[in-house]
Amino acid sequence: RRQRQMCIRDSYITQLKPNAMKTQEKLIYIVEDSKIIADILAKVISSVPNTKTKDFCNGESMLNQLNYEMPDMIFLDYYLYENGRKINNNSTTMNGEQIFNEVMKVNPDIPVVLLTGLDDYNIIEKMKASGICCVIHKEVDDIYNSVLDCVQKYLPQTV
Repeated sequence: RRQRQMCIRDSYITQLKPNAMKTQEKLIYIVEDSKIIADILAKVISSVPNTKTKDFCNGESMLNQLNYEMPDMIFLDYYLYENGRKINNNSTTMNGEQIFNEVMKVNPDIPVVLLTGLDDYNIIEKMKASGICCVIHKEVDDIYNSVLDCVQKYLPQTV
């Protein structure tokens, strides 16, 4: 619980370093405000050999971590909640699209998977056109197989 609270307090550093150290194992970041979903994703991903995960409850914390290490793949929720409430246009919390755009500035080669409960297909199509590699609908898709398919497709050397 304390770790998640600290995660929310971390500040976003605007100067991201594109040459942050690359890890040996395949590192997969999970940016998801629901601890339950983050834990499920981590468990599924950990079943793939030579992978490890690191989860973040907001995008700002994840972007800050890019100063120190570069993941091989990112699973990114679109709507991240701030203090239990969905973010709005006046919020300082970034949504998945904003986070994705920042990641692409640092390293456009990182495969990013969009995790969403969105029913706004215009946003989904816009993000696909921007370079999201996979979209997983949390309420509809078979999470287990969808996550494994994305990892195996975009990190084939882990299989």
